[in-house]
Amino acid sequence: MWGASKGNQREDGEYDKQITPVQVEGLSGVTAIAAGFLHAVALKSDGTVWTWGYNEKGQLGDGTYNDSATPVQVLGENGIGFLNLKEN
Repeated sequence: MWGASKGNQREDGEYDKQITPVQVEGLSGVTAIAAGFLHAVALKSDGTVWTWGYNEKGQLGDGTYNDSATPVQVLGENGIGFLNLKEN
């Protein structure tokens, strides 16, 4: 991840601007990424979805309003299990 990190989307503990990519620790097998205003989302090859960054409005999808500097797995429908885009 790179760019401004006000919500700690870069997960490196720094809140300044970063013009070159930095590795997000704890994620492997990532097939797609997206970034919101103050959070980021990764889709892994196993179909699981992971988010990190600012979470004031619950945008991380982990059932909390706690910001997370490290990736957290997105909960499934109605907070049951975890979201998996490969499962029906």
